[in-house]
Amino acid sequence: MPKETKQIEKPWAVYSFSAYEGRNASGIGKVTNWIDFVIQYSEEQKPGIKWDPSYVKTFHNSSEALDYFFNNAKERNLTKQEARKKFLDNFPNERVNLEKLLAQTPPNAQD
Repeated sequence: MPKETKQIEKPWAVYSFSAYEGRNASGIGKVTNWIDFVIQYSEEQKPGIKWDPSYVKTFHNSSEALDYFFNNAKERNLTKQEARKKFLDNFPNERVNLEKLLAQTPPNAQD
């Protein structure tokens, strides 16, 4: 009998190479296995990489993850548009979902 897979409540993750919270966000990924805490860095990456959850913050959607990443990785001098482009280069199938989420966001919060 096949195993049932539980839908991951917060599938988007911002990971850091330091357990220090804040200003150290290294990238955005998708949680593919909640039990082993496996994160994909891009759609093509199979399988993902196992992470220690103390180095990761999870989000319900990609827009929340992008906002957190942008606000906590400013030392990289990325604009929000550059952060979105980098994210969509890694997760092109998320474009429609992200555009819908951004359409619900006030314009001044998008830039």
